[in-house]
Amino acid sequence: LVVLSRPLHAFVENYEVIASALFFGMVSASLVVPISMARAAGPTTPAGRFTGPFLVLLTAAAAFMLLGIPALQIEEPSWWILILSGAIAVCALALPGLSGSFLLLTFGMYEPTLAAVSNRDLGYLALFATGAVLGLASFVRLLGYLLRVRRRAVLLVATGLILGSLRALWPWQENSALLAPGDAWMGPLAACLAGAGVVLILWFGQTRAAAAAYKSSS
Repeated sequence: LVVLSRPLHAFVENYEVIASALFFGMVSASLVVPISMARAAGPTTPAGRFTGPFLVLLTAAAAFMLLGIPALQIEEPSWWILILSGAIAVCALALPGLSGSFLLLTFGMYEPTLAAVSNRDLGYLALFATGAVLGLASFVRLLGYLLRVRRRAVLLVATGLILGSLRALWPWQENSALLAPGDAWMGPLAACLAGAGVVLILWFGQTRAAAAAYKSSS
């Protein structure tokens, strides 16, 4: 965070379309995580094979519609917004495939938080950390419980949430209205594919390592 916050802040601020395309590719590829985990969560009934995709699409549609509201970009957030943002972001620790940074992007708090880290704004960071502690002590525990007792359903909801929330990362938009790609679309496309490629390589590597470890232990 200390080393990369300044260059990353400048990158997001000065190359907004490229940065959005990069994140779009990374988050899109990360869908393989909850999907693969949901498939491994256990056998499904014939009804479950229908309700599973329906739950994903319903959640995705709800997230897509909510993000159609004009995008938030909070320049000077209040103290309670900082605490709430920290709590929401840390909850991503309990949702496979969903990152805290992505949630901050969705709620318009990514750039202010990145700027606070870059500028060493200790007051901002203290409030944000307070929210993270509260989130760990409350909602993350609830999500952990739900992952134990309703694992497949939670993973399907996470999949739909990620899918629908990709709207917030579409590189070409104005006041949450989605636009067609501009003339200079090759650069964003390359950034998107690069981001997706990095995530998939890491996922395949982790999957193979886990399979090898399981094989050696058994």
